[in-house]
Amino acid sequence: MAAGIGITVLPVLGTRGLPPELCTVRVVRPTPARTIMAVVRDAAAHAPPVVATLETLEGVSATCV
Repeated sequence: MAAGIGITVLPVLGTRGLPPELCTVRVVRPTPARTIMAVVRDAAAHAPPVVATLETLEGVSATCV
């Protein structure tokens, strides 16, 4: 980017705090989509905090479609 040319695709959170000489353009048509996964160790998979967190993530992800 500093050389005057470049392009990248970032999630919105990755665009915060960019130098003022850079600009952002939202990608549309089609809107990008991605799969986000949670990885849990077998030993912790049934721990109540882990189960609650995974259930919350599943619930939130269902509303993001």
